[in-house]
Amino acid sequence: MTIALILASLVLLVLFGVLTWHALNDFSYLGGAGVRHSYSWGARCYDGKWRSPSYQNAAQTRQLLAPLLEQAGGDPAAVVVDLACGTGRFTRLMLAEEEFRGKIIAVDFAPGMLRELRRVLQEMPPAAQSRVEIQEQDVRQWRPAAESLQAVALLEAAEIIHPLGPTLEAIFVGLQPGGLLLTTVVGNGFGWLFPGRRQARAEFSDWLAEIGFVEIQRHPWRRRYDWLLARKPLPPARSHPP
Repeated sequence: MTIALILASLVLLVLFGVLTWHALNDFSYLGGAGVRHSYSWGARCYDGKWRSPSYQNAAQTRQLLAPLLEQAGGDPAAVVVDLACGTGRFTRLMLAEEEFRGKIIAVDFAPGMLRELRRVLQEMPPAAQSRVEIQEQDVRQWRPAAESLQAVALLEAAEIIHPLGPTLEAIFVGLQPGGLLLTTVVGNGFGWLFPGRRQARAEFSDWLAEIGFVEIQRHPWRRRYDWLLARKPLPPARSHPP
C-alpha cells in the first residue's frame, strides 16, 4: 500500500511537472493546434497581462518603438507587420504614436486573440481602425510580397514558432532594403524552456546574420526577454564608369 502510494505520488508529480513545463512554453511542443487552442481559450486573460507593471514602463516602450517610428514614421504609405500579433499590443502602441501614419497588418492564427483585437479596435476612432488589416493565418505559412514592408515586429513569439527558419526568411524577403525586424529572444536563464529552438542570445543573432540581416543589436528588456533589432541591407552602391 505504501509503495503503491509512493509510486502514484511520483507519477502525479511527473505529470504535474510535464504540464507545468508545457504551460510555461505556451504548449508550443504540442504542435500548432495546441498553441492555437490555448491562445484562443485564454485570449482575455492574455490581454490582461499588458496592464501588469512589467509592461507599463513608458521609457522601455519608447525605446522599443523608436527605431520603427524613425523608419516608418510620417510616411502614410508605410506598411508595418505585427506578426504573431496576439491581441495586438504592438499594434495598439503604434497607433497611439501620433508620428506614425502608416498601415499595420496584424497576423495571428488564434481566432480568440483576433476577436479580442477586433473588440479593442472597435473602441478606437474609425480613422485608426481603417489603418489596421487583420489576417488570420499561421505565421509559419505567411509569405509577404517581396520588398513590400518597412518593418516587421515579431515580439514574444519567436520561441514558440517551430520551425522558425522559414518565417525569418520570409520576413527578410518581405522587407524593403533598409527595412527593420524587431524581435525578441528568450534570455536570463529561461532558454531551458525551449530546447532545440536556437534561443541562445549569440546563436539567435548569428542565425539572423546567416539569413542576411545586418546591424544586429540586442537590448535587455523584460525579465524573460531581450529585444533585437536587425536590418535588411541596402543594395551596394553602383559605381559609374568615368
